[in-house]
Amino acid sequence: MSIDRCERVSRRVLLAAIPSLWFCDPANGQSNLCITERLVLPDSRRLAFRRYGDPNGVPVLYFHGTPSCRLEAQLLDSIAWKRGVCLVAVDRPGMGLSTFCSFDQQSFAADVKALIHHLRLPSPHCRIGILAMSGGTSYALACAQALSKDISAVGILSPRTPFAPGVPVTGLDKQLQSATRFPRLAGLFLSRQVRLAKRGAPRAGQKQLDSFGTLDQQFVSCHSAVFRQILVESTRGGTAGVRIDMNNIIWPCGVCLQRIKTPVAIWRGDSDLTSPPATSQFLGRYLANSVSFTIANEGHFTLMRSAAGQALDWLVHRTS
Repeated sequence: MSIDRCERVSRRVLLAAIPSLWFCDPANGQSNLCITERLVLPDSRRLAFRRYGDPNGVPVLYFHGTPSCRLEAQLLDSIAWKRGVCLVAVDRPGMGLSTFCSFDQQSFAADVKALIHHLRLPSPHCRIGILAMSGGTSYALACAQALSKDISAVGILSPRTPFAPGVPVTGLDKQLQSATRFPRLAGLFLSRQVRLAKRGAPRAGQKQLDSFGTLDQQFVSCHSAVFRQILVESTRGGTAGVRIDMNNIIWPCGVCLQRIKTPVAIWRGDSDLTSPPATSQFLGRYLANSVSFTIANEGHFTLMRSAAGQALDWLVHRTS
């Protein structure tokens, strides 16, 4: 066996033996070995997170969508690296490697407070920004409300506020509503999707994907291996955490938008079928210090590619 082949085999064995290690998507230009860290919280639960981008860069928290997990942020790894940002992606309880518990936006904010303390920012007066994707919207806003002294700004990509006043109900919202009404069936359906994803079946998650536009379907197809891995990892400990997460993001989420004074910027694509314009309008109507951007010819997921850099620049400017 050649030396090169031995090295390749050894690398595969390492990845199989240590599930908490993950090589970032080669397509993004990075080859770093990212390591998942687990913070022990005061109640002995563990909060998992992983750093992407520049490990010595400006820290920015990343809140994933749903169903998802910390591995979602690998899609932004090279974007964060180029901007000198250390993107700290966090698993919510019961997803990925974070310990399961019944949680909501307010309890998650308390977990984030402990994580911020653990990260040991350069000085006690430093604050940190949050970049949230889709289903992470309400969690980021809850942190902005509860942790105003710790959070410098919030950036939101493809905002989701299902069933908020004045926001049209989308096809994805109807699926979400069905999942919360019939949690056991939702769990069985998720488990089946995970089994398909583990086998590499291209139809894994197809029902949800049908609610998205052509741009997003093409994007997911191009990154199908990554999205399958995200789905599998998000349900590593079962589907209960994801089901709670899906229920939590239905509006109202226990967040009082009028009390949030932290700067908030919102980006959405004009071809996003799951985040209608009324979503940004709803948030802008009640947030005292917000700005919204609409990106032409972009969808829900493709916005990660086109607007994440602008969002990180905006956050770093308000964190420095």
